[in-house]
Amino acid sequence: TPQPTTQPTTQPTTIQPTTSLASATTTHNIITTTTQKPTTTKGPYRPMCYSYTGLPKISTSAGKARCNVGEVCSLFKDNAGYSAQCLQKDTCDKGKSLAQGKCWECCNSYLCNDRCSASTSAMCSDKSGCKTMIDAGYDVCADKKMSVDLCSKTCGIC
Repeated sequence: TPQPTTQPTTQPTTIQPTTSLASATTTHNIITTTTQKPTTTKGPYRPMCYSYTGLPKISTSAGKARCNVGEVCSLFKDNAGYSAQCLQKDTCDKGKSLAQGKCWECCNSYLCNDRCSASTSAMCSDKSGCKTMIDAGYDVCADKKMSVDLCSKTCGIC
């Protein structure tokens, strides 16, 4: 005997409004793109700089280096010749303030350390710790931070 077939039936559904309010929050990640090169050392920006030490003239064909966060590109002339490298921003700024008419640049954009302008500023002198470090046999002029902070005159920075 044939089995009876059942047809699906649909019943209308009625949704009753409620007196309570509900809310939902959706979070979207927004990604922005910029074509402008960043010029700050705060955050993740790390400038690309020329990098060499003690050359007889400024070079744009020497090596390149990506600085660490908080560093800037520098270009300066000391007793060894022209040097371009990454330096901590405060060290570079201090060196520039002591340069007194000599080449010393601090910058933070792409390969910006390719030219030098003279700066003028404070008196050029060594700090009292300079002689102590030299007498102890430490090569202060090879240490860029120490040469700027202690021995700017002896190391030919100013």
